[in-house]
Amino acid sequence: MLLFAADPWKTKDSKEWTSEEVTKVLTDSPWAKDKTVAPEGAAQPQRGRRGMGGGGMGGGGIGGGGIGFPGGGYPRGGGGYPNGGGGGYPNGGGGYPNDGGGRPSSMNLTIRWQSAQPVQDALAKQRSLTADESKALADASQKDYIITVVGFRAPNRRSRNGDIDSSDSNDQDRDRDTKASNDALRSRFIDAARLVPKGKSPIYAEDVQFEGPNGASEMRFLFPRSKEISADDKEVVFSFESQGIKFEHKFRLSDMNYQGKLAL
Repeated sequence: MLLFAADPWKTKDSKEWTSEEVTKVLTDSPWAKDKTVAPEGAAQPQRGRRGMGGGGMGGGGIGGGGIGFPGGGYPRGGGGYPNGGGGGYPNGGGGYPNDGGGRPSSMNLTIRWQSAQPVQDALAKQRSLTADESKALADASQKDYIITVVGFRAPNRRSRNGDIDSSDSNDQDRDRDTKASNDALRSRFIDAARLVPKGKSPIYAEDVQFEGPNGASEMRFLFPRSKEISADDKEVVFSFESQGIKFEHKFRLSDMNYQGKLAL
């Protein structure tokens, strides 16, 4: 009973969700999970590291003007994720992807099935999206399954001998990355992710979109709904692999029911 009561998407209308329940839907639910990912050769995480700083997410997004999140930090503002503070990701002052010593650091990610109705309701309750942005997300969700990776940072470029080039981890390099076109970023990551329903062929993204500086503090992969996923598939694995970064998350479809139906 206590476990059931802890799941607001089962027991309460979304308009009655508390801020804590909204956060649970967006970070610890059948549609979303936090995950720590260590790139190849990453330094081990250390105690006392803070979350992503830099003023939060903004601009860009789905479909032309698209979905953007207001500045000030995500999900609550204050310049850091998941709580205020920060000053570099994933550790204050150092900035991702290096910890100051030329070694790639681990990333604290949230993997979220963003086209699902409970996630859209949680974002609306949190007021992270304007009315136009909410409509754009809803419209896009009619056409695509949308999987969002929050907290992602692209790795440093490698030198010709394959080692991390620490000279690229300066402000000038980050400025170049920030100014990179969405087309270049799309070409870099469009083939990095796939959805794999159990026992079926993979579904590949038809588009990938970005939020935030330096290439993607948030990435959204759009998978066509023409490749139908049903409850009979039982589970779907989202997998990502690019440039020494590899992770996956298994979504259990039997748990992803909302208002009496499968919510994808």
